Amino acid sequence: LLHLLTNGTLKALAFGLLEQHLDALIPHAVRMHLEPYFLKAKEVVGEMPHARLKRWKTRTTSCSRAFPLLLPQVDPAVLRAVQESLLDRVQLEMHYQSAGAEQSRDYTVHPQGLVLSDGVFYLVATVAKYENLFQFALHRMGGAPVTTEAPRDIPGFEVAVSTRDAEGFHFGSGDTIRLRLRICGCRTVHVRGRPLAGDQKIKNIGDEWSGLTATVAESWQLEWW
Repeated sequence: LLHLLTNGTLKALAFGLLEQHLDALIPHAVRMHLEPYFLKAKEVVGEMPHARLKRWKTRTTSCSRAFPLLLPQVDPAVLRAVQESLLDRVQLEMHYQSAGAEQSRDYTVHPQGLVLSDGVFYLVATVAKYENLFQFALHRMGGAPVTTEAPRDIPGFEVAVSTRDAEGFHFGSGDTIRLRLRICGCRTVHVRGRPLAGDQKIKNIGDEWSGLTATVAESWQLEWW
């Protein structure tokens, strides 16, 4: 804490941003360890003698232009159990109610990773003797105690790679494609300001339409868009 105080307000601002934007990804045990630093950071920021640094906190923020959906509520005990199962490498027992199902089912799973996607937590895990991956939304999970049994790990598994793989979250195959689009009006203005790729090119086609070409990642989001 003395180190935080003697190194001025920059570290206090950094701790404040960490708590504000990444708090949900910090394991519970680590969060408890960092709590005194978060509190001290708030105290330091509140007593900032430097007007320009204090102004930075009040004049900057982050937001999304996506349609605001309320985030599902996750039981803190469930999130803590999932974090501990990943940190301690143990199996997890849980009640899980799939979307559209009327009743929950009991599962013993082998946790492989945790993903935060658009504000929703997913546990990536295998079930029983099967090797294929399943995604369990934490807000549909209840009664998730950790066990003392070691899980069956997938050799070389990386959750970041899994989310890009066709067998992961179906975010994309990892391949790139040459995209050609006909666009007009506000869509043309939008992609001129926020290009789809570094090699994007737009050419006029008549008075209203434009032709766009770009090399982009193949993904279901692109197809949906």
